[in-house]
Amino acid sequence: FADIGPAGLAITGMVSSLDGDRSVRARAEGRPDEAAAVGADLARQLLDLGAGDLLAEAAGGRPLVPPRP
Repeated sequence: FADIGPAGLAITGMVSSLDGDRSVRARAEGRPDEAAAVGADLARQLLDLGAGDLLAEAAGGRPLVPPRP
């Protein structure tokens, strides 16, 4: 979900397991003209919280994102 308000752009993202038992949620904020960077920040936050594992599980165990160093 994304919203542009007086404070700027706010994007909220969530990734959950297929059964809905586990999920991660994050929010990133920034300037509307830097939307791509705000989205990238949100993606990094979700991956740091375990979204990559949830997505790989949903894809049948195939990793969808490379391991982080």
